[in-house]
Amino acid sequence: MECIPVLTFVSALIYLGAGVYTFAKNKEGGVTQHFLLLSLFLSMWAFAASFAIAAPSEAKVFFWYNSFSFAWFLFPPVLVHFFLSLTRKNFSLRFRHILLYLPGFILLFATQHTKLIIKNFVRGPWGWTIIYDRTSFWYICNIIHYSLAILISLIILLRWFKSCKSTEKCQQAGITLFTFLPAVLLSTATGTILPILGIFRLPPLVPIFMTIWVIGIAIGVTKFNMMIPTPQNSAASLIETIHESVLLLDKNLHIVFSNPAFSKLTGYSPSQLSDVSIDTFLSEPICSGTTPLLLFRKEGNAVPVEATSTIVYTERKDEIGRIVVFKDKQIDERLLQEIKLRKETAEQLHYSEILFTKAFYLSPIGMIIVDSEDYRIIEVNDALLAIFGYDRSVSEARKITDFPIWVHDSDRRAVFKILNQGKTVRNMMVALLHHDAFPIETKFSAEKLSIGDRELILFCVDDISSRINLERQVMKMQRMESLGFLAGTVAHDLNNIFTAIEGNLDIARHTLPNDEAEVKEALDAALYAYEKGKRLVRTVLQHTRVKEDMQTKINIRDVLEAADQLAFRASTVKRTTKSPSGFDPFLAGYPDLLFQLFMNLFVNARQAMNNMGELLIELSGDDDTITIGVCDDGPGVPKRYADQIFDNAFSTREEGTGLGLSIVRSIVERHKGTIHLDTRYTRGAKFIVTLPREIA
Repeated sequence: MECIPVLTFVSALIYLGAGVYTFAKNKEGGVTQHFLLLSLFLSMWAFAASFAIAAPSEAKVFFWYNSFSFAWFLFPPVLVHFFLSLTRKNFSLRFRHILLYLPGFILLFATQHTKLIIKNFVRGPWGWTIIYDRTSFWYICNIIHYSLAILISLIILLRWFKSCKSTEKCQQAGITLFTFLPAVLLSTATGTILPILGIFRLPPLVPIFMTIWVIGIAIGVTKFNMMIPTPQNSAASLIETIHESVLLLDKNLHIVFSNPAFSKLTGYSPSQLSDVSIDTFLSEPICSGTTPLLLFRKEGNAVPVEATSTIVYTERKDEIGRIVVFKDKQIDERLLQEIKLRKETAEQLHYSEILFTKAFYLSPIGMIIVDSEDYRIIEVNDALLAIFGYDRSVSEARKITDFPIWVHDSDRRAVFKILNQGKTVRNMMVALLHHDAFPIETKFSAEKLSIGDRELILFCVDDISSRINLERQVMKMQRMESLGFLAGTVAHDLNNIFTAIEGNLDIARHTLPNDEAEVKEALDAALYAYEKGKRLVRTVLQHTRVKEDMQTKINIRDVLEAADQLAFRASTVKRTTKSPSGFDPFLAGYPDLLFQLFMNLFVNARQAMNNMGELLIELSGDDDTITIGVCDDGPGVPKRYADQIFDNAFSTREEGTGLGLSIVRSIVERHKGTIHLDTRYTRGAKFIVTLPREIA
């Protein structure tokens, strides 16, 4: 009867001795600390079991069970914790790992000082045996807790055993696995399965069977220095972490071990490299010392390397192998190229900074750099100070918003609207205020710049006031000289108008006997043409005056319709107008001039199409502009003439005067708009006119 308590007590001593022994070998090792903790739990479990089995009464059995219940409730998480620290690198207990211990603590506190999972105690020939209540919820939880811990431990050991690359590690994992497996099977069978099935009842034998595994650990510690990191058992792990490619060769120069860096360099896996002669991969045989070689990769290409070979001897000076370190020369070349590139980049950047500084301060165009967040002045050149009449003190801790430079606030809003859209302002005609409050005509440009994490704005101001004044004086001087040009212009437009009058009168002459209403309509059209001719003469007279015409609000559809009726009277040309839904046709301008503009475009299109075909008018616009596209399906304009057709006296037709499009351009410019020939249009000629809704 006393043999089982004695064996259990001896098992407790074995656990305690194994834990203290391994801990004494290396007190700093995390794995040895965990093994000591596991040994203490196992020894306390075994001591309590030995005293409980041999207890003189049932009360004493319960006393020992209750006093050391923490040992068997917390043994499963301690076991899993130990295997994790044994098989995983840099494993340490973190907050999420505390969840391992949570079920054990719940079971401990729920069943402490109670018999929730115990039915009774039975004394047999082998000593006291615990009869568990198999219907108890907490007993079922305890069985699940213990079984999961054992299963997880087996999975960890199996994965460790399968992932071992070196022979030594495989032997270590094998000893641990194949001693733990029978201990677990015997313990589970006698302590869990057989009691649940009720086949027979035995005292707790689990502490005795677990000594099989502890003895296996002791063998591993003795033979392989398991759990004690030393240069001998850590060599492979150390080599694996080295960035250089390292090989261990036997005395026949066959590969015994290769680290991941060498596998990456060659493209072969460690299993493909095992027991292969090193000469297979080299352009010439390996020799002692450092030698430049070519290393052949799996893909067939060769890479330049520098091989350093060192012979390994035994204590008797017998050669047992070599250690070879390969240095990839390509990396050195890439580093040198990168260093050279960075140096060149730094030199170019420095050169660019010098050029920018000189260009900034010596530029005749005024420049200022401000912070985009608070508009504080960062830099300003002398040209800008001269344009506005300020001295350099204005740039000291001042903001650009402190200076009233905008004549029209609408210009300021337009500039910052463009900048906020991520676009660049280029040569915008803007009137700015001098320090003495007189206006300056300028070409204004602005762009946002990002330097590091700072966003800046560069403003450029080109003072063109003198140029504009000179142009105005020249224009005044040329007014008398341009009378000949004006006479040609008037003759050109009067010719178009009188052609329409002649056509309508001809229609009236032929239709008079048949239809008086049609005659009246034709005569009305002729009268309308006469009124247009009268207005045109007035326009010529106004051209000789300094006073400008009055702007009026115009419906562009009405202007186009009037020009259409006059230009295409008695014509077979089909006309189509397209515009988007909700299109706003109103703008401010000079109605007679706009009529003259589109009259010229329509007459040109009619002549180009030989009074046949189709004319398409495309209307579009936004809040600021209206765009009119005039498209015909005639022969078109050769691309080489695209930049000349708006010049005075230039024409692609022999009978043309070359004045029509020149007049059109001058009218568009007077409205502060633009006109150009769309060279991408292939069906004929397409002129695109863009007019602002308000003329500044």
